[in-house]
Amino acid sequence: MVILEPFVWLVSFVLKAWHLLLASVFHLPSSLSWTLSLFLLVFTVRGALAFLAFQQFISARKTANLRPQLFMLKERYRRSIEPNSPQYVNFASKEMRKAEGIKTSVMLAPLFVQIPVIMGLVRMLRHMLRASEGPGLPASHNVGFISKDEISDFLSATFLGQPLPAYLRMDPAQLQILGGNHDSLLTFCIIGIVAAAFFTGFNLVISYRRLQRTLDYSNSVSVFLSKFMRVMLIYAPLMILFAGFFGPTPVALIVYWVTNNFWTLTQNIILTRYVEKTYPLTDDFRTLQNHQKGEYESEREEKKKLKQAKRRFYTKSAFAPWKIKQHKSEYAAIEKASRDRRKAKQDEEYAQALKIAKVRYMVTQMRPGAQDNLPSLTQDLKIASGIVPPLPGLAKVRADMKRQAEKAQKAQKRPKPILIAKNLGMLLGQNTKNMVKKATGSKESDWKRFRD
Repeated sequence: MVILEPFVWLVSFVLKAWHLLLASVFHLPSSLSWTLSLFLLVFTVRGALAFLAFQQFISARKTANLRPQLFMLKERYRRSIEPNSPQYVNFASKEMRKAEGIKTSVMLAPLFVQIPVIMGLVRMLRHMLRASEGPGLPASHNVGFISKDEISDFLSATFLGQPLPAYLRMDPAQLQILGGNHDSLLTFCIIGIVAAAFFTGFNLVISYRRLQRTLDYSNSVSVFLSKFMRVMLIYAPLMILFAGFFGPTPVALIVYWVTNNFWTLTQNIILTRYVEKTYPLTDDFRTLQNHQKGEYESEREEKKKLKQAKRRFYTKSAFAPWKIKQHKSEYAAIEKASRDRRKAKQDEEYAQALKIAKVRYMVTQMRPGAQDNLPSLTQDLKIASGIVPPLPGLAKVRADMKRQAEKAQKAQKRPKPILIAKNLGMLLGQNTKNMVKKATGSKESDWKRFRD
C-alpha cells in the first residue's frame, strides 16, 4: 500500500539513526546494534508521546471534575427565555474548559501515532525480505533510509538466537537461510506472544477501570465506548495470539510488541496513581455520577424486563402453542405499557422545548433590530470555578447581520436567468408541497402555526 510508505521511511530513519550511533560511536557489533535499535525505537516513539499521554490523563480527570459545573450551567439556561441561551452555553462551556487547561486535542494523539509505527515496521520487514535472498547476500534495492548493505546486516541480526525477520509461518527453506530453527523459534514465539497478549489485556483492564470511575452515563457515546472496551478485554489478547501464531509476525515485531506493551503498562500504573493522588474525584462529581447512573440503570432495567417478557412469550408459545393468542396479548400489553411510558416522557420533553422555543421567538420579535441593549446572562451566577464569563451577544448579532448583508449582495450579483430559475424552482416546490398536504390532509406543526 502506497499510503504506508511514509511510515516505512519514518521507522527506517529512526532505526538507522540508532544503529549508526551504536555501531559508530559505541563500536557495538552490527547484530547487537540492530537489536538494540528495536528497543530504542520503542523508547523514541513512546518517549516522544510521554508528555501527550500525561496531558491525556490530566485532561480526562479535569473534564470529569468539571462535569458537575457544566451540568449546572446547562440546567440553568435550558429553560431560559433569552434567545441566545444555547450560544451562551456553548461559549461559557468552552471558556470554562479553557480556564481549567483541558486539552481535548491530545486525547487520541498517542493512538494515531503508535498504530502507523507498527504498520510501518511490518511493511519495512517485508520489503527487506523481498529485497534480499538472505543474510550476507546483496539486496536489490534500498528500503527507506536503509541501504542495500545494511539490509543484509539487519537480516543476519538475532535476538536470543532468533533471526529478527523470522516468523512461525515462514517457509522452512527461507528460515534455514536466515539461520533459524523452527523448534527454538516456536519456544521463543510462545513466550513472547503470550507476554504481549498478557500485557495488552492487563493494560485494557486498567484503562477500563479508570473509564468506569469517570463514566458519563448521560452520554450515549461514553456508554458505548465502555461496552466496546469490555468486549475488547477478551478479543484484543485473542487477536494478538491469533496474529502471532497464524500470521506473518516476525521476531522483530514480537520484540516491539512486548517492549511497547510493557512500557504502556508501567506508564498506566504510574500516571493512574499520580492522577488519583493529585486530582482526586470531587464530591460533586460523585453525586452527579450516582444520579445519572441511577437513571441509566432504571432505563436499562426496563429494557431488560421487556426482553425477559419477550423470551417468556416465545418459550410459552413453544410449549403451549394452543395458547399463543393469550401469550401474545400478554406480551403486547407489557410492550404497550413500556412504549407508552417512553412516549409520555418524550412528549413532556417536547412540550417543554416547544414552549421555551415559542417564548424565545416572541422575545426575538419584540426586541429592537439593532439589539444594542442585549441583556446580560451572567447575573453574577456563581460557579465553583468562578463567575461565568459574559455573553458576547452584540458582537455575534452584528456578525450575523454582516453575513446576511454579504449574502444578499452576492445574490444580487447573480445573472438574472439563474435567479429566475431559482425562484421558479422554489415556487414549484412550495406548490407541490401544498398539493401533497391538501391531498393527504396533513396538518402543519404546532410550531409552524404559532410562528405564522
